Amino acid sequence: MTKTPFVTSRKTKTESQQALRQSLLLLAVSIILLLAFIFVILPAVIKFASKSSDTSNTGKDNLPPQMPMIAAPVTATFSATLKISGYGEKDSELVALDNGSEITRQTIADEQGQFEIELPLQDGPNSITFYAVDKSGNESDVTKAYAILLDNAAPTIELETPTDGQQFELRKNQNITVKGKTEPEAKVYVNGRLTRANQEGSFSTNLLLNEGENTLALKAEDAAGNFTEQTLKVNFKF
Repeated sequence: MTKTPFVTSRKTKTESQQALRQSLLLLAVSIILLLAFIFVILPAVIKFASKSSDTSNTGKDNLPPQMPMIAAPVTATFSATLKISGYGEKDSELVALDNGSEITRQTIADEQGQFEIELPLQDGPNSITFYAVDKSGNESDVTKAYAILLDNAAPTIELETPTDGQQFELRKNQNITVKGKTEPEAKVYVNGRLTRANQEGSFSTNLLLNEGENTLALKAEDAAGNFTEQTLKVNFKF
């Protein structure tokens, strides 16, 4: 049976309306997506890019400098100042602390980051630590503590044997004992020969006498470099 032109026209009109509705729907969705892109996605992308740009432009501004490397200092000294050397990040500041309080800071100007500074010390024990600060104010980790004793008191020598002017006779007494007390663990020199005091400060060494008058030169030196000298004379006769 052949369709009439009227039926065909109605179908065409219906299909056209459906196509129009789909087009309008697609247009509306496109507009919504465009608005979302303009007002939501694009600002977010710009903000993210701006943050990334800031990070790349600042470089190390958000990173702490490397912790200073310190050449191990002496553990005791008689000087009120002490030279410290080491390495750190170029152009950073080296900050030194004694018992947690800042005592000095100095810019590391060397091209290789090498530095040498003079530290003031307080009498008695000092606990020295260091850290670095870069130009942006970032701080490195703090180094380990270095114990440094400021001691400018010379050790004493209390000689027990022999006594000044003592007389020794016979070959069996030619080898005498030099015995006494001084500062704990100090170096003791008897006529240039080294011995050490123990933890209580006691020392003892032997000395072979020559015929006639013998001069004994004693020197006690502590860890800080302070020293005391003492001389006495003894006689030996075969």
